[in-house]
Amino acid sequence: MEVYFPRATTRVVYGKNLKRVTLQRALVSLFAHYPEEVSYKHLLLLFDNMIWLEEKCHKDPSFKSKFGITLKVLAYILKNMNFSAHKISKSQIQNLSRSFQRNLKHFSLDKRNTKQPLSQMWKRVEVRPTQSLGVPKKNLPPERYIGIGYRDKGTAKKPWLNGNHSWQEIASVPLEKLYENNY
Repeated sequence: MEVYFPRATTRVVYGKNLKRVTLQRALVSLFAHYPEEVSYKHLLLLFDNMIWLEEKCHKDPSFKSKFGITLKVLAYILKNMNFSAHKISKSQIQNLSRSFQRNLKHFSLDKRNTKQPLSQMWKRVEVRPTQSLGVPKKNLPPERYIGIGYRDKGTAKKPWLNGNHSWQEIASVPLEKLYENNY
């Protein structure tokens, strides 16, 4: 069994009133007790939520005193896993499961209590594909060139081939000469 990562970028959208620590505990429990049910979304959610929890730990001293050591252990385990760019093997998930069972037994939920919190949390979490920021190249307007006419905003690639006079030339000639020479 291998978990394949999609090539497109994705982002996680969290619902209101979601308890992030409970979500992380449920995910750690899922990895520890049911490694065969782990999917790409679970792994993505584990890492994304871990980043948020680390930021919360830096901002809130009481949160750090309560969960700081456990989050350090979890971060150490996750950073030491060598995941490939697009797939994870069954043995890597098994190793992660053993690490969680050994080192985070106090943080994970009991095996019988894992499924319900995770299913409740999963209703409040959505994994969406994202588009890159900016405008796609095919939607950009064409490159502007110096134009042919005075009102033209720029389409001629070689204005010197047109043969029209510039507005400066026409403005500097007296009106009588304009009519005589058919400028």
